[in-house]
Amino acid sequence: MASSSASKSTPCDSQTSIEAENDSQVFKRKSDDIGWNYGVLADPYNRDRVKCVLCSKFMSGGIHRLKEHIGQISGNVVSCKKATKEDQAKCRNAINESKAKKMKTKEVQEELLSSVNIKGLNVGSSQQREKAKESHSPGPMDRFATTINPEASLNVAKMMREQNINDVIWKERSNLVKDYFIDWAYDAGISFNALELDSFRLFSEALGQFGPRWKPPSSYEMREPLLKKAVERTKLKRKWRKEKDVLLANEASKAQEWIIPGLEDEGDEDVNGLEVEDDTSRVRELEEEDFESEEEEQVNENDIDFESDEERVLENYGEEEEDPLVLGYIS
Repeated sequence: MASSSASKSTPCDSQTSIEAENDSQVFKRKSDDIGWNYGVLADPYNRDRVKCVLCSKFMSGGIHRLKEHIGQISGNVVSCKKATKEDQAKCRNAINESKAKKMKTKEVQEELLSSVNIKGLNVGSSQQREKAKESHSPGPMDRFATTINPEASLNVAKMMREQNINDVIWKERSNLVKDYFIDWAYDAGISFNALELDSFRLFSEALGQFGPRWKPPSSYEMREPLLKKAVERTKLKRKWRKEKDVLLANEASKAQEWIIPGLEDEGDEDVNGLEVEDDTSRVRELEEEDFESEEEEQVNENDIDFESDEERVLENYGEEEEDPLVLGYIS
């Protein structure tokens, strides 16, 4: 009986362990972030709500806030009292590495966006960009006076250029722009990975510098001139990269054979397998006919035509033909 009862309890225990394992997988994200060693999701449908496994404290702010909680970084969340010195050091190092990575990414993006300048302004560094924005500081009434409404702006002939506003107004307007953008991306079926392309960042910066009233290209412009220009630019970039790789290769000396072709061996082949001809072989000797005037050439051509026509008439009708039309033509 005891063995039978034990055998009956075994499936229940295994099912319970499987459910617990599934719950742990659901409440933990598949990430290499060290913060998930100390916390789980409080709600599998809300990534912002997490729970500390050391002190069982719930908090909002995601895994970053949890690492601040474990690393004893005050200001945003209460510190965890059960975290060891080793746990604190790991979370602090992870936060510092994340900040350094974000700063590096920001510098790269600033350098990329600084290359876009359609206004003719010499905007280079981030400090110069901030100085350019300071001259357009709005007042508190701009929240109501300068709302973003593309439908209404189409009926306005003159619009104010892009303005720099304070953080509150900037956030509200930025959210409105994002709403219009996601509507377009959803209708067009744009992939989320497209936002990571440098070309998209360049387009966004160029459009922001242009300001309102930008007219999108037509279907013809997309298919014909704009697409051809994009293809040509891509070909030039690939050609430049290819030539650069050849020149920087270990066997760059071979490339000098077609950069500075020699004239000693006639009929040699260059790197691409093309025959190299001596320039002197292509020199044509000048004859007296080359100096003949245009009038003389015209007269000679007329004589040739006249003689050829006379021969053709005499051949067809004969010399003894008394037809006045034939005699008149020959005379």
